[in-house]
Parts: sequence; structure tokens; C-alpha cells
Amino acid sequence: PSSAYAAVIACAVIGFISFERLRPAYAVKIPAMPNLGLRQRLQLVSSDPRMASLAVASIPFSGMQVILNTCFVSFGTSELALSHVEAGWVLASAQGAGLMGRLGSGVVATRLRSARAVLVMAGVGMAVCALLLGLWGALLSWPILLLLAFLFGLTASGWNGVFIAEIANLAKPGRVAESTGAVLTVSFIGLVAAPPLVAVLTPRVGLGGSFVALGLTAAAGAAVLLMERSHARN
Repeated sequence: PSSAYAAVIACAVIGFISFERLRPAYAVKIPAMPNLGLRQRLQLVSSDPRMASLAVASIPFSGMQVILNTCFVSFGTSELALSHVEAGWVLASAQGAGLMGRLGSGVVATRLRSARAVLVMAGVGMAVCALLLGLWGALLSWPILLLLAFLFGLTASGWNGVFIAEIANLAKPGRVAESTGAVLTVSFIGLVAAPPLVAVLTPRVGLGGSFVALGLTAAAGAAVLLMERSHARN
């Protein structure tokens, strides 16, 4: 543990030095941005139904992501009969998959020519994984648990890049930064609301039940994207 902390600190220092050396090459003068209050941000999001659906769907997606990465070890040790080391390995599998997902989802979106389709698949995927883990996680064998955690991380932590790219694609010319900030303001509701929700649910239904509840909200987010897509076609 102490050596692991030392390794993390060393990596952080190396990263800081490396990025600081690169900074002069990428330092540019940033023009002054308009000051958008909360009302203006919400108006910017609601003015475009496609952007509004992205913002709404991202709330449960963000909540699922933060709970997976902060509560899984507790879930694994308390309800899946895993040791702390085993739970850590399972979470590491999910987080590694999240890194791969951020890169891979961009490739898939390019091939399909639809970032929204990738986001729908991510929402469905994280919902299914959360339901399986929450309902039957204790019955899964070690290899299946690792695989399910990998798929969970792939979907719950791999959607962000495509999400940001889709916002930029929908934004009006010259307003990409404003649109991204406005949508993320809504998206962060999930990051803020999910932990208190889990705190309320867990004493009543356990962490497994909390994962099930969040999985259902993620499925609802995917449904919002699907309905908006169908409406746009009509």
C-alpha cells in the first residue's frame, strides 16, 4: 500500500513535468467567453431538442459512472463475498475497459456515422450490466464477474468522448464551448444526485438494489435518445 501510493505520486510528478514541458507549444491566447448564467445555459440546451435529449440522457449515465467507480469495491466486499483485493481487481478491469471504451466508441461512431447510436448502445449496455450485477452478481463465477465488470466499465465509463463530440457537432458555429458547458451543467446533476440517492436506497435495498435502480434510470436515458431519434426521422 505505501509503495503503491509512492508509485502513484511518482507517476503524477512525471506527468506534471511532461505536460509542463509541452505547455509552451500549446499555450494560445483564449478569447474572452460570454458569461452565461444558469438560466442562459438551460435556455441554450432547451433550444435544440437533440441537445436537450443528450443532456437529459447524460444525467443517469453520469450517475452510473460515478457510482460504479466509487461504490463497487464496497459492493463487492459486502454483497459479492469478494476480498478487498479481488474487488479491486474487478474494479480495475472496469476502469481499464473505460479507457478502451473512450477510444473504441469513437471508432465505432465513425464507422456507424452516428454518435447517438453509440450512446444508446452504451446506455443499454450499462443498464444490463447493472441489473445483472445487482440481481445475480453473487451467483457469478470469477471469470464471468470479471467479464461483466469489463463490459460495465466499457459502457458506463466509455461514453464521454462521443458525448462531447456529439455536442460539438450539434452546436451552432462559434458556440461549441458555450454549448458544451451548458450541456455539462445539466449532465453534472447525475454526479451530484447519484451518491445521495445511493445513500438513501442502500439501507433499504442494499448496494445491489441501488445498482438495479441506477440501471433502470440508464435504460430510461437510452430510451430518451431513441425517442428523440425517432421523432427527428419523422
